[in-house]
Amino acid sequence: MGGGKMKEIGGYFGCEESLGREYHDNTVRLNSGRNCLRFLLREKKIKEIAIPYYICDAVIKVCEEENCKIVFYHIDKKFQPIINEGSLNQEIYIYIVNYFGQLSNAAIIRFKMLYRNLIVDNSQAFFQRPVEGVDTLYTCRKFFGVPDGGYLFPPRNVNGLERDISYNRCIHLLGRFEVSASEFYDYYSNNEKRINDLPLLEMSLLTRNMLKSIDYKHDIKVRTQNFSYLNKALTEYNELDIKNIKGGFMYPLLIKDGEKLRNHLIANRIYIPAFWNNVLFGEAGNWEKQLARSLVCVPCDQRYTIEEMKYITDVINEWRKEGTE
Repeated sequence: MGGGKMKEIGGYFGCEESLGREYHDNTVRLNSGRNCLRFLLREKKIKEIAIPYYICDAVIKVCEEENCKIVFYHIDKKFQPIINEGSLNQEIYIYIVNYFGQLSNAAIIRFKMLYRNLIVDNSQAFFQRPVEGVDTLYTCRKFFGVPDGGYLFPPRNVNGLERDISYNRCIHLLGRFEVSASEFYDYYSNNEKRINDLPLLEMSLLTRNMLKSIDYKHDIKVRTQNFSYLNKALTEYNELDIKNIKGGFMYPLLIKDGEKLRNHLIANRIYIPAFWNNVLFGEAGNWEKQLARSLVCVPCDQRYTIEEMKYITDVINEWRKEGTE
């Protein structure tokens, strides 16, 4: 027999190994989207980066931890960057967030022609393929029931990175599957805090196996249908001009008193996240603070059908009717 260590044989069964394929192949697999950014900062020795004011504080934290100087920029009402030509030095990296998948690859190519050093954050656009030659990162748990995981393009060598282990970050996933989201919310919240502090590691075997088991064609179809339904039903009073996309993340509804609507939906067991409270306490402009305060991000993922989308729109319409009486 060879000198290699033989795997354990016999005994109890573990999880079945999936024979499927991940949606994103030929990529760098890391343990979170924010650590994809951390990898880039280290690999490219990035010293200065421009990021939008409307941003998750986790991105800011990573940049600060890696001693990367931050310059902020504004976005317009189509979620496009507002960067004055010539206002930034040529060596700076431009970090562009593809909010709700509203930034097309054609637009990304235009930005690549304008800015030599570009990073695209597709955390909210999992099903949008990366533009060739553009550093692009994805996160997995915003779209699927996995404990962690991120993808980075283009592929490159990550030899030397240890592999993450994530079996102990799954209790909220199992609890929601068998019991309820509310009863296991604290476990979910604690897992989010742990992810904030994860060191840069390769994606765990468990997470990768879970990602191989997903029916991506089904998920894209359902998300696309649900997003389109919401856009048609809510566009009349949405202050944003939203285009239909493939496999949408969440439907962004900007409406007067959006914070009150968000609370009303939560009271009706329709759980709406807030993106992002940290923006309210920074130096962002009025537009970014309006988004943080009033944007209602409506779930439209593969767990739900048009029936649930209709229920959501009915609850919203009832709330609007009560507000006008």
